[in-house]
Amino acid sequence: MLTLSVTDDYDGCRKLWERFIPQNVIFDLWDVRNCFHRAFGRRLCFVTAEKDGLTVGFLPLCIVPETSTLAYFPGETWHGKTWLEQNRTVADSRETLNAMIDFACEKHGLGYHIRYLLPDNGLSIDVEDETGYIFVPSAHSCSMEGYYSSFSGKNAKKMKKESSVYEESVTVVYDRAEDFEVLIKMNTDNFGTDSYFSDPRFADGFRNLASYLNRNGMLRVTSVLVDGEFAAVDAGSIYKNVYTLLAGGTSPKFRGIAKFINTLHLKYSCEMNFDHADFLCGDFGWKAMFHLQPRPLYKLSNTDESVFEKSAEACHA
Repeated sequence: MLTLSVTDDYDGCRKLWERFIPQNVIFDLWDVRNCFHRAFGRRLCFVTAEKDGLTVGFLPLCIVPETSTLAYFPGETWHGKTWLEQNRTVADSRETLNAMIDFACEKHGLGYHIRYLLPDNGLSIDVEDETGYIFVPSAHSCSMEGYYSSFSGKNAKKMKKESSVYEESVTVVYDRAEDFEVLIKMNTDNFGTDSYFSDPRFADGFRNLASYLNRNGMLRVTSVLVDGEFAAVDAGSIYKNVYTLLAGGTSPKFRGIAKFINTLHLKYSCEMNFDHADFLCGDFGWKAMFHLQPRPLYKLSNTDESVFEKSAEACHA
């Protein structure tokens, strides 16, 4: 007999998270997710399942009223969909997982959209959401020459030329935390309402995250200036020998600067011998062109895509 229950108080939810979620990647940390929870303030709905006195399932959800759905904690939505990746399901079977979802949905009278899930260890979650991309330095002998050898001679030469176009006039500055505000401005200038940061809640959540990472020695900020003018700023985290690129901004004045800064990340990953550099989801074309390794993430949803299209339209209104 399966016994299901919901916890919705902050301290109780934190204890459940820290009990059941392994701290393997940066997104597993409660303090990282809490940066966005503080900004969005979603109502919590953490579901547990017990059988014969043992906990056999845990699913940390929250309520997203804009789309009338339950989403993975902390519900940091942009255009109605959550952003944090590598979410985990904990269940002894697909039946237990389904029962937890149904229980939460029936309790609150909502649908569900649970995305960016890691491979499920046999739970048959096989609907792909989006594809993430990683760079594995050891696959290239931890050297850029090894990396360039994965291209044809012609393409390798082209990559080197394009990524070095600003070398003579560029200054690269690292770990200047205050440059994060420049990143936000460049991103919103470029993308307008399509920028994550156009939502003040998301911008505040990211500011909380940058501050937390900086305080704990995990923040990596890369600032590129051309003739003294900001051309690009990227922010990432370093946790358990994984370099995760979280956000970036570029100036349209400097064509090709994105290739330059992305090459810096590859070089740094080789120098530090990271297990991998995670460039996350979002395929703007360059990730496949850079021969990054694809890594699909998955989703569980009973919500029609039109719901999220309407949410995006509301953001543009």
